[in-house]
This record gives sequence, structure tokens and C-alpha cells, in this order.
Amino acid sequence: MARLGITLMMVCAVAAAGLAATYAVTWPVIQEQQRRKVLEENKELLKLFPGFKGDLTERKEILEEARKEFDELESVFEFMSAGKRVAVVIKLAPKGYGGPIKVAVGIDIEGKVAGVLVLDVPSETAGVGSKVAEAEGASFREQFKGKTAADALGVGKDVDAISGATISSRGVTGGVKNALAVYDRYLKGG
Repeated sequence: MARLGITLMMVCAVAAAGLAATYAVTWPVIQEQQRRKVLEENKELLKLFPGFKGDLTERKEILEEARKEFDELESVFEFMSAGKRVAVVIKLAPKGYGGPIKVAVGIDIEGKVAGVLVLDVPSETAGVGSKVAEAEGASFREQFKGKTAADALGVGKDVDAISGATISSRGVTGGVKNALAVYDRYLKGG
């Protein structure tokens, strides 16, 4: 009985050592694959920071904390280079005319909007509300560049709406305002 117990213990020890060695060898490969997957799934975010070379890291703990206050928040990403954060992208789905509008807001390290992408407008009226995402809405999206959490960001105040798409314009503007608030409350200062 003792001999069987010792034999079983040795087999388990060898199996555990083999598993630990396999884990040690494969862990860096798994990490690299996960990093590439995040980059591939979110490659459209790189348009906000052309020429960026570094890592895109999802900050799920900040997302969970900030979602208590901002329910339209979808994800928070940090752009990392040489171990330091160089920018942040916050994805939200604020309410538009027909439903949520998926928006990504790029914010530089100084807390200023670097760019706004409208990723999807599934429920907006084609040719009207959908203009916020189309080429003709580029000048609308450009208005946000350089804005900070201290700016009022109100349609008709410091943001001009797209003609005929006021509600969609308000949705995008509200999304940018909330992204800046998330940055200011949860990410500012490192």
C-alpha cells in the first residue's frame, strides 16, 4: 500500500513539474497572442493616433468602477509606450435619435481630445442622423479636438450640430463629454 502511494505521489510530482514547465514556456506566447488579439479587434482605434507604436491595454478595473456612474461606457484602453501611458481611448454608446451610437474618444496625456471616431450608428436615420459617422460629419467631429473636461461641450454653445441631425449630434457630444469626465475622474495623473 505504501509503495503504491509513493508511486502515485511520484507520478503526480512528475506531471505537476511537466505542467509547470509547459506553463512557463507558453505563458509569454499566450500574452503576445492576447496583445495581438486586442490590437486586431480594436485596430480602428489606432486611427486616432496615427503612427503610434506600442501596446494597447484594456483597463477592465477602471471600466467596472466608472460604469457605476457612466452606464453607456463600453471600454477603456490605454496606449502604452516604453511602459508609460501616452494616450487613452474610451469607447461609449451614448443615446442618439434611434438608439445607441458607438463612439471612441481619443484623449492625449494632457487630457485633451485628440480625435473622435463614430464607430457605428445602427439605429440612426440613414442620410440624416448617420451623418455623424460619414465623411460629411468630419468637420463636426473635428470640433472636439483640443477640448478638455473643463469645456462646456454643449450643442449650440461651443459645438455646432449637423443640420437635421441635432439629436445624433447631441448624443455624440454627450459621449465626448462623458469620456472626458471618465478620464478626469479615473485616469488623470496616471
